[in-house]
Amino acid sequence: MAAGDQRIVTGDDVRLRAGPSTASQILATCGKGTTVTVIGDGADWTQVRLQDGTSGYMATQFLGPAGDYLNRVSLANVTPMFPDTPQSHIAANLPFVEAGLRKFALADRAMLLMACGTIRAETAGFVPIAEGESKYNTAPGGPP
Repeated sequence: MAAGDQRIVTGDDVRLRAGPSTASQILATCGKGTTVTVIGDGADWTQVRLQDGTSGYMATQFLGPAGDYLNRVSLANVTPMFPDTPQSHIAANLPFVEAGLRKFALADRAMLLMACGTIRAETAGFVPIAEGESKYNTAPGGPP
């Protein structure tokens, strides 16, 4: 990270502190997806500025690249796409979707939207489903 870089907060309720320590005063609390600007970088703590001008330190582990849309995914912004789905189903399975997309470096906006659209079309309940056996997904004599 370099001064001037944009980063995205990747955790819920991440604290902006007056100094690079958990013992430092809490200046603000930021939600997942909040954009911050890097002022100075460090190994464990990064000095950042919020959009309102407040500056302080955040734990580096909670700051992701601004182009990584998976850092912006939250239960609150996925739930409206699945209006008839129990929120508990989304909360239980969304982390697996995020992990799968991240594993194959598919963190861009288009892929995230395609994954959500496919889940909506295939299983509006946001739960895993077994595929039926077909010539397209089953090797001869193998499991689907």
